[in-house]
Amino acid sequence: MGCELCCGSRDDNKVSLKNSSINISQMVESSHKSNGVKRSHDQIAKLLDGSKNLSLSDLDANDLSRSINKMPERNDRKTIEQTVDVLFEQAASKADSDDTKELLSNLRKLVGKVEEDLYRPKAKYLDAFFFPNKANVKKLVKWIKMAKKNINICVFNLTNDDLAAAVIERHNAGVKVRVVSDDECMTNKGSDIQKLADAGIPVRTDDAPTFHMHNKFMIVDDLFLLTGSFNWTFQAGSSNQENLLVVDHPYYIEKYTAEYEKLWDQFNRNEVERKQQAAAKVIQKNYRSK
Repeated sequence: MGCELCCGSRDDNKVSLKNSSINISQMVESSHKSNGVKRSHDQIAKLLDGSKNLSLSDLDANDLSRSINKMPERNDRKTIEQTVDVLFEQAASKADSDDTKELLSNLRKLVGKVEEDLYRPKAKYLDAFFFPNKANVKKLVKWIKMAKKNINICVFNLTNDDLAAAVIERHNAGVKVRVVSDDECMTNKGSDIQKLADAGIPVRTDDAPTFHMHNKFMIVDDLFLLTGSFNWTFQAGSSNQENLLVVDHPYYIEKYTAEYEKLWDQFNRNEVERKQQAAAKVIQKNYRSK
């Protein structure tokens, strides 16, 4: 399409673009968009509306990238195609200008930029922090509290009351929380694993006293992953040399999620019961024995 538009007459270019606008508009209208995607597309259209030939300043180009990278479902092929359609609609609406060739040139640049941001998106969730550092324990609390849908936690030892409280707070807010931990560590003095189970959070442990479930990672809302050497203990935050990394690359989310589900299934017989449930079972057992 690009060569024909550039080589044809200026009037032919305008007509062709106008016809493309009609076809694109019909296609976009017939394709379902979520409210989040529609809002992002409206922001992009508003940003481009003030530019005569789709040329953007560095500041506006950064705003465009931010809109794209905040767009939900940004990696979905249909969303990518719909976003490119928005650019062509904007170009078609400006085809009455005298600089059609410049318009098309700028359009190509914009399409290239949008494709780069969508097919090779910049990280939205990215961080690295180190311990001992009590301020970074508070930072971890903030990452936990970002959860809106689900949290899958795999932790060797948990004795930090602030982290346990943040997990319970998310559970009470309706977030689906699951925890995998080490069977031996949960019996240590100060362990908060039983506290999580008593709060109604599904908790499972490994079943090998001579070996350890030594993983330390957390997946939040299937969007980002925290992993590193950091144990969720008071000592790790206040005294130990530890690290945590936050990433949102789909490859790592998929790999860690698969491993989590494998462990969850593997330890299905090691569900940690609430103390009340365990006590009731003991009473029932004693009663039946009599």
